[in-house]
Amino acid sequence: MADKSKLIKTAYDELWRSTSDMTFVKDLNGVYVDVSQKFAEKLGYSSPDEIIGKTDLELFGDPEFVKRYTDDDARLLKSGGPLKDYIEPFPSRDGRPRYCLSSKYIIRDEDGNPTGFLGVSRDITAEYETRRAYENELRMLFDFPPDAPAAVLFDITEWRVVDACYRDERNQVVSRYSDIDDYFRNVVGCVVDDEGARDFFLSLTKEFFEKRFAEGRRNHSLEYLRRMPDGSERWVRDEFHLLLDPVNNNLSLIIILRDIDAEKREYSSLVIAAEHDALTGLLNRSATTKCIESYIAASSGTHALFMIDLDNFKMINDSLGHRQGDKMLSDAAAAIRKVFRSADIVGRLGGDEFMALMKDIPTRESVEKKATELISALQFSSGEGDNMLELTTSVGVSVFASGEQDFGSLYGEADTALYRSKMNGKNCYTIFDRNDIRTYRGLPAPVLENVNTEQLRALMEYMDGGVIMAEVSDDIKVTYVSPSLYRSFGRRFDQDSNQKIFSTVHPSDLPGLRAAVFEAAKSNDLTEYPYRVVYDDRTEWRSMRCKRIPDAEDGVSRVVAAIADITGMKRANDDLRDAEERYRTAAEQTEALLWEVDIPTKKLTLIGTAWGKTTRRTGIAYDVPDGYVQTGRIHEDFVDTYLQMIQDMFNGDDSRSYFYKVNESSGEETWIKDRFKLIRDEDGNLKRALGATQMIPNINAEMHSFEHEMKFVDIVKDSLLGYLRVNLTANALEEIFMKDDERYEIFRGMSYDFFHTAMDGNFVYSEDCGAMSQQMSREYNLELFRLGGGWRFIDYRHRMSDGSHRWVVVFIKLMRHPISGDVYAFGYFRDNELRRGWELSIDVALQRDTTMLLYTRLSMEILAKHIFSTLPTQKFVAVSVIEMVGLDAVKRALGEQELRDVIFTFGRLCRIAIGGDVVVGQLDEDKIVVVRADSDNDKNHRERIKGSMAILKEQLAQAHPDAKIGLVSGFAVEKVGGAVYAFLGRPP
Repeated sequence: MADKSKLIKTAYDELWRSTSDMTFVKDLNGVYVDVSQKFAEKLGYSSPDEIIGKTDLELFGDPEFVKRYTDDDARLLKSGGPLKDYIEPFPSRDGRPRYCLSSKYIIRDEDGNPTGFLGVSRDITAEYETRRAYENELRMLFDFPPDAPAAVLFDITEWRVVDACYRDERNQVVSRYSDIDDYFRNVVGCVVDDEGARDFFLSLTKEFFEKRFAEGRRNHSLEYLRRMPDGSERWVRDEFHLLLDPVNNNLSLIIILRDIDAEKREYSSLVIAAEHDALTGLLNRSATTKCIESYIAASSGTHALFMIDLDNFKMINDSLGHRQGDKMLSDAAAAIRKVFRSADIVGRLGGDEFMALMKDIPTRESVEKKATELISALQFSSGEGDNMLELTTSVGVSVFASGEQDFGSLYGEADTALYRSKMNGKNCYTIFDRNDIRTYRGLPAPVLENVNTEQLRALMEYMDGGVIMAEVSDDIKVTYVSPSLYRSFGRRFDQDSNQKIFSTVHPSDLPGLRAAVFEAAKSNDLTEYPYRVVYDDRTEWRSMRCKRIPDAEDGVSRVVAAIADITGMKRANDDLRDAEERYRTAAEQTEALLWEVDIPTKKLTLIGTAWGKTTRRTGIAYDVPDGYVQTGRIHEDFVDTYLQMIQDMFNGDDSRSYFYKVNESSGEETWIKDRFKLIRDEDGNLKRALGATQMIPNINAEMHSFEHEMKFVDIVKDSLLGYLRVNLTANALEEIFMKDDERYEIFRGMSYDFFHTAMDGNFVYSEDCGAMSQQMSREYNLELFRLGGGWRFIDYRHRMSDGSHRWVVVFIKLMRHPISGDVYAFGYFRDNELRRGWELSIDVALQRDTTMLLYTRLSMEILAKHIFSTLPTQKFVAVSVIEMVGLDAVKRALGEQELRDVIFTFGRLCRIAIGGDVVVGQLDEDKIVVVRADSDNDKNHRERIKGSMAILKEQLAQAHPDAKIGLVSGFAVEKVGGAVYAFLGRPP
């Protein structure tokens, strides 16, 4: 029996030394009698002998933490039974939070009386944190977003439906299915006209999801039109999220069904509007070109490209007005669309020009038939009585086989054929002939090659204007006047002799006209001269274009002159000058700030007297934009905005407004809004830009806050791990950097959605990707801002460039640009490894105050006590109290809003800018408390506090230069073993 007891004791001693569990024995007074080697190591001791004989209070220091263990002992004695398999925090000397799965038992003597306690614990920190992260991610994903009709949780490993949530009882369709196959088959039945989506759902298998998860592809989304339970059809997006259950190691899948019908239909309408001509409903020029180019590149077979032009359409606008012209264009477009098949591509190039691609033509005869149908369908008449106008159509066609030529060449061929139709008298079609070299080069046949004498005589009699031929020596002898010239005066050509033709010239203009003829006879240059004619009590304008005829054998100088009636043009020019004079006179009277840019000369002119009321009185600047920028009126931060405006102007884009800041000569800075409209000449070339400047009052205060946020990163940059600035509205990542990590540089200037997609797995620990992906998404932040959210913190594990992970906190500030209205997100990244560890080891939910966004007074006390309990007893901790002085003066001088901004900035600076292993909370409205866990002694800590105070003062002064805020502080330093937070945290 003795040998058996000895054997058992030997086995017990061996087990006690080698077990990986943390085991201990305490007597009824709470004194440790024996502990395992693992128990000692977890507490930071090298040997169990260093623990034996001590109590919990001597080991852990914190009375509140020790009370947890003594209460367990009391419950054991009261119940008489064991406490099994419960999770409790376990303090460690390295400061990192630990968790244990523990069981405790009563040790009894031979008579059954309690003599002590036996405890067995297993370190489950990794499993516990993994499970909490999984549950947090699951909660974050499964938390019902407002735009989600349903969310479903599947166990992929067991291939079953685990849970489902529905926003509306009518949407309860998933609950009828016990396995995923039934669910996916039901989805397939709800997909509307999308074979790709149906094939995707039918292809989903357990192996498919396991492979994607192994490849690191945890998230996927699919958009499709879905038939809802009430019979309606709505656009939805299924979002797939894969994650691993750390308890049973099963692969889980969450599908969130989001309703995107409104945004999808809005986007579709915008796409349609962008691609279609507003007047006719046909594809516009760019969309037509794009569609035809794409089809040509991918197709086979033979096709025909039609160029269609309405003949003499300008007469409709000139005679009947633009409204009737627009109706004619709309009717013509409808007729063209009706002639072609639904599969053919039909578009309006602009004005009265249309283009169509006839696909897969069987024969050339089918093209000719189609062209004949077009000519017949586009016969229109408009107006009434004497104002009735007939409208016909000319067509040019290029027939081609796929792969022969590119779109540009085919366009040129069809356009050349159209030109030949015009030359052939209009109202006809021409099919391009590549064997006709003149047609290929775009050269018409000589128009007079078959004209006989009778035809020429008829031409000279009935042409508009007229022709004069004359011999020039000491005088001008008219030898020929075309009958058409007499006709222009309402007379027969034989009523006057040729020599009296100059009698109709206005006396004031006759000397100049004669001088122009003599000048033409002396040179080979074309001479032009406008002059007036007077007849039948009428005064009209003519233009003479005179050219010397090569010398004849008799040596007489001869000239030929073409005379044109320019009365209408002259009157139009006079009207234009009058209109410009009226415009400039009106500009002098208006209060608007007007300006114009002469685009060919790049000259800027400030128009009107309203500019005199500003400090910018110089009326002209040359060589725009550089010449205007050099005046110094554009604020240096907005030169690029002004350059972009002028570039858009030169590119012909007048669709935008431009907001920027200008410098006044008084030294003030003013925000303005500029818009302009472009004027073109008859050929469509840019001529002038007319602009208006609008001063934006009462914007400086809002812009000050926004500009301060833009510059805040420069103030705290040295304390940050990284920074980003995103225009959420424009989906633009404007600025990003991360210390000692070049991986982020490539994303600057790209779309934010692209960067957001790249975050998962690359920059975020895989288990945090789900929650981080949602909270950092553009849609989530825009919705949060819409609901009033402006500032928050996100804790996550950051994947460093070397592959390691650290807890990081990102501070997100959401703001709207006061002028453009775009929503911005400013992100500040800070190392959070230790503080996050402390937070995770506390079961109590910590709270933050709403003003400074620091821990509340109560949460700060709970966290500080926990930190004290986790540190070795010989380590120094310091508690500092910092008070802001002068807040009342700021409120009186600068107002309530500036006071709130100062308090908010100070709280943010304390969280971001103070280095070291610190925790910051609020003590009172104007006081904060800082717990520093990496202190060493009173003298050194005093220097660190002085350094932190200097940083805070400097940064607060930079952020709010007009707010004269002082800072005072006090602190206490103690060893952890004797530290009491309530005493250390008393205000100085």
